[in-house]
Amino acid sequence: MDTLPADTLYKKDLPLFTQPLFILIGEETYSAEEDFLITLKLHFPKRAILIGMPTGGSTGTPFVRQLPYHSSYYRICTRKPCLSNGLFDNGIQPDIFYEINIEDHLKGIDRIYNIIE
Repeated sequence: MDTLPADTLYKKDLPLFTQPLFILIGEETYSAEEDFLITLKLHFPKRAILIGMPTGGSTGTPFVRQLPYHSSYYRICTRKPCLSNGLFDNGIQPDIFYEINIEDHLKGIDRIYNIIE
């Protein structure tokens, strides 16, 4: 808040939520989503409970290059951020591993709710 302009309005007395936060993740979770999850797991390790499959493994730190003979640029997300504790080994690993099977998918059954309860 030290960097906010003096005329910026913000609320000081926001409620602090302490309930567990269940987040579904999978192999299509990438980029900014992974940056968000890394922040949650580093700063609130007991609160954020990740359920599903490991994430795609590509953070929002892009490798940016210009296309040859053109003024456009392309971005390729990098593979590994510098983190300890194995948090990001081939993607962010879930706290609770869950993979939907084809039979449940075809029948419209979602067993994730049984895991959370």
